[in-house]
Amino acid sequence: MHTLHRSPLTVAELLSQFTQAIHAGDAGHYEDAIELTCELLNDQRIRPEDRGRFYRYLIQWSVECGNPSQARFYASQAVRELKGTLGATHEMTLQLRSSELFWMCESGMADIAHRRFPDLIRDVEEHLEPRHELRWAVLMNAVIPLKQQGNFTRAAQRYERILGSMRRRPPRDPLTLILARDNYAELLACAGNYERSLEQYGSLLEDVSAVFGERDPRTLMLRNRIAGVRFDAGQDEEAWEEWTVLLPVFDDVCGPSHPESARLRSLCLLHALEQGKEEEALGHAETLLAFPREDSDESDQAMIRAVIAELRGEAPAAESDQDGQQSEWEPGQSFYAPDQCPCALCSGDRAA
Repeated sequence: MHTLHRSPLTVAELLSQFTQAIHAGDAGHYEDAIELTCELLNDQRIRPEDRGRFYRYLIQWSVECGNPSQARFYASQAVRELKGTLGATHEMTLQLRSSELFWMCESGMADIAHRRFPDLIRDVEEHLEPRHELRWAVLMNAVIPLKQQGNFTRAAQRYERILGSMRRRPPRDPLTLILARDNYAELLACAGNYERSLEQYGSLLEDVSAVFGERDPRTLMLRNRIAGVRFDAGQDEEAWEEWTVLLPVFDDVCGPSHPESARLRSLCLLHALEQGKEEEALGHAETLLAFPREDSDESDQAMIRAVIAELRGEAPAAESDQDGQQSEWEPGQSFYAPDQCPCALCSGDRAA
């Protein structure tokens, strides 16, 4: 009995399948896109540079699926392959080596990444021109393990050196310098140097507002983080004043269901409860219920309904969340996990 083997795809079929994969990814069908692309990578006729590009798509779609470990797996697989074909210092290989170490940091392997970053830094500095964007990305990503270890002072010192280099040789993309300044200010705050952090944030806000406009979401997010640093620094009154002003602007620009609008409203609701302003708190809670956060689930909504019932003096029947547990709310309890709070030091790790 003969076993039938599929003949190799023609060039036209390869292009057609890659187009299908791209369309699937664009439509949000990431698993289908990954499967189609993995099939393409089985064909050894594809040039190494194109294989590198396919791997980059696999990494991107894995991230969209919320699977950083899978992203790291594909990056590591690409690095092993391209080191043997293009060489360790080819630009495509350097890009994927950078991606591999970044996703190691994001998938619980920061200690290994920390040991490998010096070799990658050496290679990008030797083989890329001084203003190359990948060079800056590697230098900044190399700080992530320090941040994850809680070594904020040393991480901030590394950023000081990076910013010094950027001022001598400005990046081609001005946004790279803005990102570096933002990360530096955040690390200063994490290290407890609030005064210096607020100084850095103040000058950064002026530049970001000038580049993007005062009502651009990026400007609003920066103002939100600055208010969080003020709160952490003990400047509660100034922080709440800023958050109160920001909330309607977020609603207008981003919409009341945007995650940041909802998180900020949750924060203002808790503050109103602490101040005994029950009518104001009820208004915030009703808005949260009417405009559910884009990434919320039924347990969030059940908790908000419990808040509304409490504020109205009603005695609601116990509701169950998706796990069958009763949804109960107590004053002072946030609706969202700590890493969803707008406060600067609770906002979760942004890429260093």
